[in-house]
Amino acid sequence: MTLLYTLGEAAKATGKTKAAIWQAIAANRLPAAKDGRNRWQIEPSELFKLYPPLRQARCEELNGALPPDAAVLQARVELLERLCHQLEQERDYLRKQGDELLDSNRRIMGLLGAEKALQLESFQQKAPTVIQVPPAPEPAPAKASQPLDWWRLFFPFFGRH
Repeated sequence: MTLLYTLGEAAKATGKTKAAIWQAIAANRLPAAKDGRNRWQIEPSELFKLYPPLRQARCEELNGALPPDAAVLQARVELLERLCHQLEQERDYLRKQGDELLDSNRRIMGLLGAEKALQLESFQQKAPTVIQVPPAPEPAPAKASQPLDWWRLFFPFFGRH
């Protein structure tokens, strides 16, 4: 059993109006029959012989035809591709530089490490074995607070000597 189009479905599939499809049926250019519900039934193969499907029609209209701003968009794409290429080159250069800096830093740290080890040995020989830490000072005793008269809250400058 083949899938048949109704009048509305045929219009949607071809991008035409229902009236245009009905006129083609009335003029016997498009064979169709009515079903038990009194709806038009149209064979897709017959429909697409007369009217191409919507997607195919749009593709044929656009085939080779670019939108007016396509040249501008193409130029932007080319510019962005060049910028990406430049950024990739800079990234690679900076990675190489970073690797070289890491290598030189490791060599320097290796040299310094040997020197630091010698300094630590000489310091341990010269320094006393026990270092005394002075005791922490005791905290000052807390001041006893004097009760405040209520009127001093509102008039703090009166009554002071």
